Amino acid sequence: MSNKNVSIVQVGQDDSESEFHKGVPFYTDSRLLVGRHEASNLADMRASQLSALLLLTIGDAAASFRNYNDDVQENVLWLAQGLAEELKELISLVREEGKQLTKGGAA
Repeated sequence: MSNKNVSIVQVGQDDSESEFHKGVPFYTDSRLLVGRHEASNLADMRASQLSALLLLTIGDAAASFRNYNDDVQENVLWLAQGLAEELKELISLVREEGKQLTKGGAA
């Protein structure tokens, strides 16, 4: 399985412009579109999802995880890697928004 790179793009000049997707991030052409001020919420959600996914690979659940065939295990790990990469990009957006707010600019 190959890892498809996804870039995260923040859209909308203000909160009203991001309503074209009703506040729900979506993919288009290998890009995740995120409305302004939504990166933080999406980062929280992705962090929770990644944590829950990885819980299936450790502790008592690890034995069950290892019983799956190699393809299933590899797909789960690719999913975790993809979530981690997306989370890194989201954190970068959140930091940038924070810098803009600190400078007194509109994020």
